[in-house]
Amino acid sequence: MRILFHAKFLVLLIVLAPYITNSKARLFSCYYDTGVKEINGSKVDEEFENKSFGMVYLPKKEWFWWHPPNVLQVTEEEWKRERNYKFNLVDNILIVSTYTHLKNNELNLESKQKEIPKEINATQTYELDTKLNITWTSYKVFSYNYYEKKIKLTRTGKCLY
Repeated sequence: MRILFHAKFLVLLIVLAPYITNSKARLFSCYYDTGVKEINGSKVDEEFENKSFGMVYLPKKEWFWWHPPNVLQVTEEEWKRERNYKFNLVDNILIVSTYTHLKNNELNLESKQKEIPKEINATQTYELDTKLNITWTSYKVFSYNYYEKKIKLTRTGKCLY
């Protein structure tokens, strides 16, 4: 497990090499150690495995995400616009979020029988404080014909750089 993490981290370093030369750019090695899942406001008893991951912080580009902008298949601005990316540094807490809205315009009887939603609204937020505590929140609303299913995941952990 540890060897796999180091291999992934090495690949990430190679991809990030052009950014690491900038003294303001930072590569964080993070892990989650707790998690809570809620469906329609009720906590679900679910085990979360500890997960290690990297985060890239490029202050000049207002970028804090788990992959660098140079791996995008579209321009950085286009990616940010498509996902309604927001970057905020408030009281030394870095907060970034994305919001996406998907609509199923081809909803038919078969997709209704398979419980495919009419719409999905999804938000992801990362918060990093001055002590390098990280919180990730994912909130999804699945809208069906007669009801909505709201799923909220919150994971907390720590980052190192």
